[in-house]
Amino acid sequence: MAKLKAKNLREEDLNDKREARKAELTAFREIAKICGHCNDKKTAAKTVSEASADTFFGLFVKHVGTLEEKGVVVAVLDASFDVPVFKYGVVKRVYVNRLDMARDPEFHENAAPPRLTLYWKSKDGVNPIVVQEITICTVVDVVLSALPEPTKYQAVIKMQPTAEAPKLSDLLAANVEKLGTDGEASISNEDNVLDMRAETIFADLGSLLCFHI
Repeated sequence: MAKLKAKNLREEDLNDKREARKAELTAFREIAKICGHCNDKKTAAKTVSEASADTFFGLFVKHVGTLEEKGVVVAVLDASFDVPVFKYGVVKRVYVNRLDMARDPEFHENAAPPRLTLYWKSKDGVNPIVVQEITICTVVDVVLSALPEPTKYQAVIKMQPTAEAPKLSDLLAANVEKLGTDGEASISNEDNVLDMRAETIFADLGSLLCFHI
């Protein structure tokens, strides 16, 4: 009798442990589901925020016209490269087929770091081809211009022989010096320009959204 009672107690204890384990697994699955849902929402919100900022900047470029600024290459591919324009807080991909090339570029994939050689058509009539090397941290002159499509804009670079290209260290030093002298005034003036154009840009954005709806 005592053995039977002990056996029943052990079975009850095992059953309780199984039920507790099932409850824990269910709770873990629910928590994982909630976390996954939150991560998806966060990713979607970030994507929408970036798209919204890009749309606004596209309208800004359309209103103010072509913008030229220094940029630094951060990624090199076989027919394009990514350039952040720090002044405007954007990163654009420059496609080689939109540049005035004399021949196809050469992509040196095995180089460290990867390098893209551009062959520009010469505009001075002296040299038939101007060679420009594009690699990580190459400083380039970026030109941002509006495209026919609403809110769309593109980035190209100006021709610059490799020997004449400024170094990243020189660019950083110049920016630090400029920020120390007239950086605050420059930022203030740019803020005023943005404020003056913001109302018009938002009006155009509202019209565009209403048109698509």
